[in-house]
Amino acid sequence: MASELAIHPVPGGGAGIPPTVPPGPVPNGATAVAGLSERPRVNGQTGQIPKAGFGSDRPAVAELVFIDPRPAYFAHLEKLVDMDAIARANLQIMVDAMHGSGMGYLDVMLKRAGNRVQECRCHRDPLFGGSLPEPTGKSLEGACQWIKDEGARLGLALDGDADRFGIIDSGGIFIAPNQFLPVLYHHLITFKGLMGPVTRTVATTHMLDRIAYHYGQGVYETAVGFKYIGQNLLEKGCVLGGEESGGLSIRGHIPEKDGILAGLLAAEMVAVHGKSLAELIDDVAAIYGVRLYSERLDVHTTPEQKQQVLEKVKTLDPGELAGEPVIGRITLDGLKLVLKSGEWVLVRPSGTEPLFRIYAESDRPERITEIHNAFKEQIGL
Repeated sequence: MASELAIHPVPGGGAGIPPTVPPGPVPNGATAVAGLSERPRVNGQTGQIPKAGFGSDRPAVAELVFIDPRPAYFAHLEKLVDMDAIARANLQIMVDAMHGSGMGYLDVMLKRAGNRVQECRCHRDPLFGGSLPEPTGKSLEGACQWIKDEGARLGLALDGDADRFGIIDSGGIFIAPNQFLPVLYHHLITFKGLMGPVTRTVATTHMLDRIAYHYGQGVYETAVGFKYIGQNLLEKGCVLGGEESGGLSIRGHIPEKDGILAGLLAAEMVAVHGKSLAELIDDVAAIYGVRLYSERLDVHTTPEQKQQVLEKVKTLDPGELAGEPVIGRITLDGLKLVLKSGEWVLVRPSGTEPLFRIYAESDRPERITEIHNAFKEQIGL
């Protein structure tokens, strides 16, 4: 089990190799490296690693040991999450570990709190049941149906290495990260008293911005990748960092995404407020005066067409889109256009295949398709 393997630091050591696989192809000879600050290295910080002794005759500076990280990790999470409130609520919860390394964590903590836990895919399977261990609405359809049939309060899912989350509300309703993150931010501020700015990726909902501005707080937008979110959690004092792909962390936790923490926070919110997540989403929309809808569209192309679109995006700067004036052009990661209405659209190319991802957000769900189509026409897709 990956979580049982650790590199024990000894004098002279400065980094570790995390025993997880990144979600995409890795260039030949590349290795994921984490420093002792527990933050992924960015901005070329790994450039000196070959000179530091890897593959050389330099004496070893680390020894391999086997540990059980759960007691210390559980104790830390109990400082961040109101486990007593979760215990008092006596929730019926499904935990879906998707055959990944999160087995024995979220389910154990919830059981210890006295909740009725139904385990799903909480056993080892190196083939992950024949599908990708990604907690999306489609991959969790079976769990959604079980929760609906059994009348359970929550479904909490983890991806293969338990750093991303999937949440199912009572009634079997899948809650997308862009729906969950604003409710969590509101909860952190108003219930837990954690006032401060928020950091999000360029593809994540602007509902977070509306909440931040309501309390006079800042918003730090980053390129896609939680390593950038982690930097802001460390350096900007952010209360919450999140991304639309299902990663989050909060102030006081490590600056890396954690699906187990996300699941426990979802349970805390349901427990302390006595409402479903859908009801809490309604409450947040009423408090801040708007409900935003987000959607991602994947568009496959040929390699030749992909290159043509990339060239066009470099200089694209329209005055209007889908009938609305464009008031912002952001090139932090891909091309993002912000409209006067508050709507926005983003296009990002896949780094591994001829594919573009187009994200859009509006306060009217029917506008999403309009914005997608207008933008596709602008960039030649």
